[in-house]
Amino acid sequence: MKQDKAEANAVAAALPYGLRKLPVRDVPQLQCLAPDFEIATRKPSRPAPIVPPLKNQGVTVEEAKAMLDGLRDEFAKKASGGLYRDAADAEWRSLPIEMRECLLRVAGVRAKSKPELHSLASRAWQEMPDTEREAIKRVVRLFKRYVLPLSALAAKV
Repeated sequence: MKQDKAEANAVAAALPYGLRKLPVRDVPQLQCLAPDFEIATRKPSRPAPIVPPLKNQGVTVEEAKAMLDGLRDEFAKKASGGLYRDAADAEWRSLPIEMRECLLRVAGVRAKSKPELHSLASRAWQEMPDTEREAIKRVVRLFKRYVLPLSALAAKV
């Protein structure tokens, strides 16, 4: 009882001088000692974000996003000196050259000779012609659907 009274007196004495002088260790203790004192439980309010008005009101959100995506890719290409790499390029580079050649063969890419197929497989993803890229994407989607679930054929037993 004496301790509660001493703490209440300490709280009453410290209030005019600010919270850093309070001998309170946690919020429930403060609420018990000073129930009318709400500053410890309040969170500071965040100011509303400042959104500048659009200069061109005729542009929709989708058009603006598409325009910004195109600008982002263009700036990334300029900043990297033409060596821009996206996720597809990183995945293509992570494949061994033999796997790239295999994907090109399964995709139906016709090469006159093995060195020509090797040079096509060693290209960066962005340097591949669009038709070959689409064919490879189609084959990879098929592999994901049919080959990924296989487990018995991959067993070493």
